[in-house]
Parts: sequence; C-alpha cells; structure tokens
Amino acid sequence: MAIQPMADAKPREPASSAEYNKVTANIRDLDERLRDADDRLRDADDRLTEATDTNARQDAVISDISVATNHPDHGNAALDRRVTTVETNQGERGSHGTVYAEIEALKAAPGGQDPPTVADDTTLYGDIISSRARTDCPHGETWSNGYMSASATISPKAFTATEVRFAIGTAAEGPGTFDLKVYTGPDLSSLAEHAHITGSTHVTTVGVKRVAIPELAISAGDVVAICAIVLGWTTVPKAASTLAISAAGSQAWIGEVPYSVYQGGRDRPPPATLDLHAGHWTRANQVFWFALA
Repeated sequence: MAIQPMADAKPREPASSAEYNKVTANIRDLDERLRDADDRLRDADDRLTEATDTNARQDAVISDISVATNHPDHGNAALDRRVTTVETNQGERGSHGTVYAEIEALKAAPGGQDPPTVADDTTLYGDIISSRARTDCPHGETWSNGYMSASATISPKAFTATEVRFAIGTAAEGPGTFDLKVYTGPDLSSLAEHAHITGSTHVTTVGVKRVAIPELAISAGDVVAICAIVLGWTTVPKAASTLAISAAGSQAWIGEVPYSVYQGGRDRPPPATLDLHAGHWTRANQVFWFALA
C-alpha cells in the first residue's frame, strides 16, 4: 500500500478527519512493512545458519578424507607401497618381467596338449623349420642338368635363420656347376632372393649340407623357398625328397599348391625373384627337403 500524501495538513492547526485517517493508514502501512522486513530478516538468518551448518559438514568430510589419505595403513603412502610391490613382482610392461615372460610362454605353448612322445627334427638335428620331416624324405630325386628346381614351405614360427640345409643322396660327378638361392616373402608369388650359394663341392659328396647365410629374420606365416640349378655334370646329383609318386595325375594333389616346381632349359644362376604360380613352372610329384636353422 502506498504512503498517503499529507499535502493538505497545515502546521499548528487541528487536523481534519481526512488527514487523521491518512496518518493512521500510513502508520499501519509502515507497520506492515516493518513486519515484512522482519520476516525476511529472520528467513535470511535461517538460511545463513543452514549454510554455516553445510560448510561445517563439508569441512568434516574434507577432514575425514584428509585423515584417510594420510592413514599409514590405507592412505596414499600405503597405496604407493602396494603399487611398488606389484611392479617389483611383475616387472614393468615392455620389459618382460617374470609375469609377462610367463604369459608369453603360455601364449606360445600349445594349450591343453600333452608333450610329444617322439622328438622332432628341431630336437634331434636343430632344424628350426623344414619343408618336410627328415623321415618323410627317404628318396633321392635328380637335379637334372639345365633344370631349375624350387621347393617352398611356410614358417610356423618367428626366428632368425643363419644356415640353410639340404641333403645329397647321390653325389655328382664331372666338371659341373651348382647354384642354390634362398628366398623369402609373404606368399608364393612374391619371393625375393636372400642368399646365393655356389660351388661344386656342395654336391660332389653325400650327406647333409649346412651352409651359412646372412641373418634372415623370418616371421610366422612367411614363405621360405630354395631354388637350385645344376649344369654340366656327367652324373647329376640326387637330393633328398619325398617319394616320387608315379601314379597318373599325382601332381594334381601333391602340386595343388605349387610348393614344389621345376622348369627345364635354364642357365645359371636362379633369378633374383620367384613367382611359383607363374605358368612356366611344372608342378612336381615330390617335394625336396631343405631346412633353416
């Protein structure tokens, strides 16, 4: 309610009833405003008290957190000690500490399989990978003059090779030449030369030939191959291979994928790259043995 104007009041003269009523109304209005202001003041005081209580509770929580953080058994220091213990026991990631080494060993091991009852060629001879097991290759297949013979396999493991191995069952005779290259690549169509081996003495005696090669890093799944050419021998060498199957059409299953192929009319040396899927190859009915170590 607005304050009533007192413009009609005259000093030192009796007030009229109208002026009296205005004064009374103004006093009542002021009284109501004072009561309203008092109510608002009390409400503000209540809110201040509530805020003070909230701050006190927050301070108590912060204090509890501080106490817990600094507790010798449960605080940050204790947590740091536990983390340090875990790092000590497990080793840091990437350094292959104790636990990580065990995990890598478990990943590499054949899960749930009993140890083999028969030693493999790696155990017996140190062959890391080979085109076939040695006992699968009791035959000696001819490396004919002017023929280029290639044999390939897929590595089941990752390792670094420093030696190629092949075997001669019948020694060569005469003034001939011998070339053999080692190849590797992602597939049978993309093989690149890694090492070139020459010298007639490799095929003029019988036995397993172990020839050093530059270090060759091989990944699991890589294709590895050898390719040999002999020229000028009166008696050509025979190299260890699987039994040659003379049944008609045997190449259809032995050579379904060209892991063993040959081509006539070639001169030395073997090429720098090989594509065993190329049309100039004939697929063989046996596989030559070779190994890397």
